[in-house]
Amino acid sequence: MKKAILIVFIVFCNNSSILAQKKKSAKNAPASAALAKAENVTVEMINRTLTVIRANSTVKKDSVMLKDFTENSKATAVKIIPFTAKGKKLFLISWSENVVTTTKLKTEDAIIIFSEIVNFETKSKVLSNTQTTVNIKEFHYLDSKQTVSETVQKVRREGSELVLNPDGDVSLKNKTRENKLTFNVDKNLFVAKK
Repeated sequence: MKKAILIVFIVFCNNSSILAQKKKSAKNAPASAALAKAENVTVEMINRTLTVIRANSTVKKDSVMLKDFTENSKATAVKIIPFTAKGKKLFLISWSENVVTTTKLKTEDAIIIFSEIVNFETKSKVLSNTQTTVNIKEFHYLDSKQTVSETVQKVRREGSELVLNPDGDVSLKNKTRENKLTFNVDKNLFVAKK
């Protein structure tokens, strides 16, 4: 009898210790708020504001606000590219947004690419660029009674593509022209290259 009670007690203790040692679920782990990270710089969405943050060796953090967002929009494909221009450490932050506008006869699907170059020494944006590609789908009626229609698709491009060169200079390109810009340390801006 004593052996049976001892065996039941040992089995009970083993089962309770196994149940007590469950793995913590992944739901309890905090989700990372960072949309992108490079070196000690992160891009985060803080209260519907896209913000770039640099962590210093001290407790203090430097931050620069990039853009406020509405309820219906969000940043996707966020990237951070650190680079050096004229001896200054700068960061190129780029992201895209998708805006769809629909009417009875037309649908416009716009992809907007934003590019901001940030200088943390002055906590400022030294260059901003926007490039938009709009895919348009229209219905055209071929008769006055609107019984026969055709679908017309077009692409409209606005703005310039920002290209970061290996020497730290920037090129803004579109279909008809290319502007080359270089960093001016005194003005803390990118200016036209001479």
